[in-house]
Amino acid sequence: MFYNFDFDGNRKIDKQEFYTGLKEYGVAITKREAEILLEYLDTNEDGFVNFDEFLVAIRGQPNKARQAMIDRAFAKLDKDGNGYITAFDIR
Repeated sequence: MFYNFDFDGNRKIDKQEFYTGLKEYGVAITKREAEILLEYLDTNEDGFVNFDEFLVAIRGQPNKARQAMIDRAFAKLDKDGNGYITAFDIR
């Protein structure tokens, strides 16, 4: 759904893309209501909804046990401990 809303492919959904995407999915919503919803979803307040913000909105935050598992998996892949998983880490 996120990628269907991201018409320009910049990996962010702006107000117009959000409104148009909702309308194309058959959601009866005004432009102002869509703006209010986007502002709510835009947790970093940059004027866009990025993929991570979208996922949190759809799925919610992982529970503590799941977050711990995610953190362990990430740490295992992040071989040099720099906080990023690079091609070097995966090799």
